[in-house]
Amino acid sequence: MASGAYIDEDSRNKLLQLEDKGKLTKDKVEEVLLENNVGTTKDIELRVYNQDDFGIGEVSGLNVSAVYIQDKENEVQEVYYFFRGTEPANFNDVWTDIGGIAAGSNTEQLDDTIKFKQEISKITENQEGEIINYADGYSLGVNNATGLLLISGDFEDVRGFNGAPINAYNLANSDSSFEDFLREQGHNNPKELPPEKISEYVYDYYGEEVHKIINYRQKGEPLYAQSFPGKMYLGKVVTFGEDSGVDDFVDVGSYPYEPGVMNLPLLYDEISYKGRIERWLNDLGGIDERNDGIKGVEELGQSPFKLFVEASKTQTGKEMIFSPFRTFRDIIFSPGVWKQSSSIKDAWGQMDLHSLEIVLSSYDKEKSKSRVRYVRLDPISNKQITLEPETLYQFLNRCELGLTDKKEVLNNLKNYESNIMTELYTKEQSEIIKKIDAKSASPQAFLVETKNQYGFWGKLGKDREASSVTFDEDFSPLDGRIKTPIIELISFFEEEISEMENFLENFKETYIKMFEKDEELSKYINLIKF
Repeated sequence: MASGAYIDEDSRNKLLQLEDKGKLTKDKVEEVLLENNVGTTKDIELRVYNQDDFGIGEVSGLNVSAVYIQDKENEVQEVYYFFRGTEPANFNDVWTDIGGIAAGSNTEQLDDTIKFKQEISKITENQEGEIINYADGYSLGVNNATGLLLISGDFEDVRGFNGAPINAYNLANSDSSFEDFLREQGHNNPKELPPEKISEYVYDYYGEEVHKIINYRQKGEPLYAQSFPGKMYLGKVVTFGEDSGVDDFVDVGSYPYEPGVMNLPLLYDEISYKGRIERWLNDLGGIDERNDGIKGVEELGQSPFKLFVEASKTQTGKEMIFSPFRTFRDIIFSPGVWKQSSSIKDAWGQMDLHSLEIVLSSYDKEKSKSRVRYVRLDPISNKQITLEPETLYQFLNRCELGLTDKKEVLNNLKNYESNIMTELYTKEQSEIIKKIDAKSASPQAFLVETKNQYGFWGKLGKDREASSVTFDEDFSPLDGRIKTPIIELISFFEEEISEMENFLENFKETYIKMFEKDEELSKYINLIKF
């Protein structure tokens, strides 16, 4: 995140709230800046624009404002973009959510977002000095802000609140340069790419831009949990309310059970459930494409006949028209559908957690103590994963300490096998030699001690005395079988250490590859000893 923004984050939050209520005007901006001591109207030049100023968004439903601010004395020249969230009463927004983000087809709002940015750039292009861009968005607006950052490539940061994700397929439809890049990789139709592959291309093509985004979300709000092909949250994620006891919302796109291969009825239902979701999304995308977007789709609802004809062109519509009983039977008797319906009913009260007011209230209370997680592409599986760098580093540090301990144990074992065992054997030999010398110095005492007068002749008279005693002082080498358990233990530790070293080497490479483009993580990476 940029630390040098002229307008502080609290002021940006208030301006975003004003935009979401349709009240972001120049007078309101001045009030917020004065209230938060961000300069005065005499210090700065201030201009505010929205989509209506350029005749943009009438069809797509885009709602966005740009605040241009210039402070010549401090050499500041910045533009802040504020994107409104979904308005449920606005069909344009609703269809953008459905046909654009979920189905990955409609790009009208994102296209208008680019046009709006171009109009602002025309106004500011004659200004002296560098212009720095920032963007904030809520809900659907986060999708537009994220797409704008990636496509334009000249933003300092984007902050999203309970935001909608970007859809990688939708991005390819809107960004011709990204589409050209995919063609260069041999993919003329982005929709034919599996989600993991197109996600990999997003990271490859947009590079450092993907790390300029931070998503603030309220735990339990419904949008974040949903899954669909092409869904991507980029950059960082901060979740508020993690200790509230609220569960994540139901993911409608995933099957709620894990049937396993032996439970054939549930396995069949899982296949049917996932196939139905996939068909619905494909059908929605097809409806959007055949009717040339939002305006055409909206007109369908005004003509029952056109709606029937369009429905008959979809896979879902054909099933309902030609096999209605089977379709309703599969839905009504589906354990997955019943489970998801029940879960949604139980979690319905969590819909309010999506509101901008709630997430901003949590922002004020929890931001300083919240954990930042990083959304990265797993280099092995090419799937998006969410990571905490501190936890990863602590894990790495514990592994390295464990490796050091194992090496110390191995050295002790080797020393015991090659030195200490020999020393102990030699010491024992010395003790035996001392005892032999003592007995040899007094042979008669030794005979009495052992109650032995040397065989038959020794029994002929008690007056006989032993003049000497001879011992065998040759010692056999230490039996190799004694060392076998130690040698086996050494071999075990050597193998375990080798595997652990390979694991740590791969872990470090993966760790750095995931975070190498993020300056905030350099302090953790620099702590790793190679």
